[in-house]
Amino acid sequence: MINQKNPGKRELIGVSLIFFTGILVEYLGVNFNLIFGEYEYGKNLGPKVLGVPFMIGLNWIILTLIAGGLTSKFIKRSKFLFIYLFDSVFKESPF
Repeated sequence: MINQKNPGKRELIGVSLIFFTGILVEYLGVNFNLIFGEYEYGKNLGPKVLGVPFMIGLNWIILTLIAGGLTSKFIKRSKFLFIYLFDSVFKESPF
């Protein structure tokens, strides 16, 4: 999306969903100690939305786009990469 001259409505909705999902997940973590355990953000990251720095929402966008880009490169090379990774992660799981 970064290299697109005119991102469409679909891309803007996708980025917005990533941002607000990230803020929601971090909100649950900071205020209720869910998902990531107990933690808090100091003042160094700037203005906060619901106790979560705005920059964290941007960080979620960047990390998600990078992870998606890298994944799409690997998936093109191997149809079974996802299955292999999924299987290897859950073999060690107690569930």
